[in-house]
Amino acid sequence: MPSIDLSARDSVIVIDDSISIHDLWRSKLKSQKFFAFSRVDEFEKWFESNESADIGDAIYLVDYDLNDSISGIDLIEKHSIAGKSVLVTTEFDDQSMLTRATWVGVKVMPKAMY
Repeated sequence: MPSIDLSARDSVIVIDDSISIHDLWRSKLKSQKFFAFSRVDEFEKWFESNESADIGDAIYLVDYDLNDSISGIDLIEKHSIAGKSVLVTTEFDDQSMLTRATWVGVKVMPKAMY
């Protein structure tokens, strides 16, 4: 199972439709900058205006099921952030999702792990 060393990152960006998940991730952080988004359009607006901003060595923790018009994998692929992202999902046993994540080049972590 994959693990994530959040202490080595300057910024953590969470995209998840559940506010309680934002709070959970925030509780695990030490001194990193933390950005959380519950809607795709909020994230995209922020991303467009902060893409070149000083967020340092960032990691994107993206829910697979965003309850939006696109999935977490789609969002990661659209913004070319696969190398800096982890797809966090309850759908960890969905073989088609795992295959697509591998093809896109994004790591996958079950939500139950954190």
